[in-house]
Amino acid sequence: ADYGQGAAFVAAGRSTARDDETLGVAVGAFDGLFAALGAPLVAGRDFTRAEAIDTAARVTIVNRALAERLWPGASPLGRQLRVRVGGDSAAWHTVVGVAPDLTYGDLNGADGTRRLHA
Repeated sequence: ADYGQGAAFVAAGRSTARDDETLGVAVGAFDGLFAALGAPLVAGRDFTRAEAIDTAARVTIVNRALAERLWPGASPLGRQLRVRVGGDSAAWHTVVGVAPDLTYGDLNGADGTRRLHA
């Protein structure tokens, strides 16, 4: 299963030194993913189909925990977030939505059934 990639996140206006980055996991998503999971966004909007296809769109959806860590008590919508995946150079993204905190797990259960933690 795809568990995403290790990533480092920095909010615009904060130190971009590697020691000041917030570490987490970046998981690819598509338009309608959160609705399909039965986990609607808690703020903002979903990706458009064009944004989901075009990685140069540079928009992102963060979960509640990351939003609160980077912008305590403030809305993250419209703010800039640097996302560095692996050793790649970092790119700046605009936050367009906030997702609930989800558990992303293996789709295959021990008994062979299909499941998704959400």
